[in-house]
Amino acid sequence: NPSHPQRSPPTHRFPDARTHTSTPCRSSHANMPGKGGNGGAQQTASRKSKSSSRNKRGDTAVAEAAAAAHRDATRSGGAGGAGAGDGDEESRYDGVVTEQAFRDGLEQLESKRGSSRETGLASAVRFMQDNVSAPVIDELAAAFKRGALGSLKKSRANETVLACKLLSLLAMHIGPDADATAQDLNAALRTVIDKPSMDADARAAAVETLSVVTLVCATEDATTEATMASIEG
Repeated sequence: NPSHPQRSPPTHRFPDARTHTSTPCRSSHANMPGKGGNGGAQQTASRKSKSSSRNKRGDTAVAEAAAAAHRDATRSGGAGGAGAGDGDEESRYDGVVTEQAFRDGLEQLESKRGSSRETGLASAVRFMQDNVSAPVIDELAAAFKRGALGSLKKSRANETVLACKLLSLLAMHIGPDADATAQDLNAALRTVIDKPSMDADARAAAVETLSVVTLVCATEDATTEATMASIEG
């Protein structure tokens, strides 16, 4: 009847679709694995993040050790034994490790203090990364290998990660046709991998180093098979 205005229906019974908000069903499954959403992508990203944390951890330790070496050098008037006025000032910045600091790192690996050993390992890693063909590496490679193997026995997580980095670099420096080296490192790295109480990052670093050593140095099938058994286990 046009003489009577129509009343609007109660809003509590008939909500306006324009103001009614709800979460679509598919959004509740978007982040669940196996539902066709992006859960798989998130899991992949998580795995990549965990994998990269090991390298970041070692790289951070290298940078911190280099900074500590610079501070010590500044106090003593020289970097790694160099005099303050010998024109080597620039090399003491930006984490650059001098040859003398590399040599000093070998002595630090014999220290009873874990922090000193980590500094020595970090200095060696940084120097080898920046000076792949330096003759001093040939001279001290065997000694640094012994020092790094000694650090693996300390069961310190950060020290183990740094020692694994150094052993990987040494393996690449030694090169192919060095099955004896591969066997030697295989045995040492397996003690880290097979130790349940060892830090997960340290064990993962040992697996990565074992893979590098076997790929670069191993020549015998038995050595490769031993590596595969360690990784699969």
